[in-house]
Amino acid sequence: MLYTILLKSHSGLRWVLLLSLILAMVKFFRAARGTTHVKQLVPYALISMILLHIQVLLGLAMYFISPKVIFAAESMKNSVHRFYLVEHISLMIIAAIIITIGYSKTKKQINTPFGAKKLLTYYLIAFILILVSIPWPFRGFGTAWI
Repeated sequence: MLYTILLKSHSGLRWVLLLSLILAMVKFFRAARGTTHVKQLVPYALISMILLHIQVLLGLAMYFISPKVIFAAESMKNSVHRFYLVEHISLMIIAAIIITIGYSKTKKQINTPFGAKKLLTYYLIAFILILVSIPWPFRGFGTAWI
């Protein structure tokens, strides 16, 4: 029961997080080009970072109770078990670290086009890592769209 609640929450929040990251990156891009006011970037950056941290916490809670995560040497031979045991969690934590570092490094420069450009770079790298590490249904990891 707890696993099902965590799984549905983790899966549903994925869409909110992806939308938030896309919206934030569009704002950063427009601010870096100078076509929009840059003082409105903090909420977008902060909300995306908070959503990602919540997503990682939900994922960490699931990591230890998921039937797909098997702590055994044989798991490395099975692509599904290896994905959930090593690849998914590693890339998601790296993405969270990259966004946190990007936000921290640009906190004082966030209201400048230069800060917006740096934020865009960090968030884009993390976004790509997130897209690569999501267990999309077409990848064959036994997941659904929601």
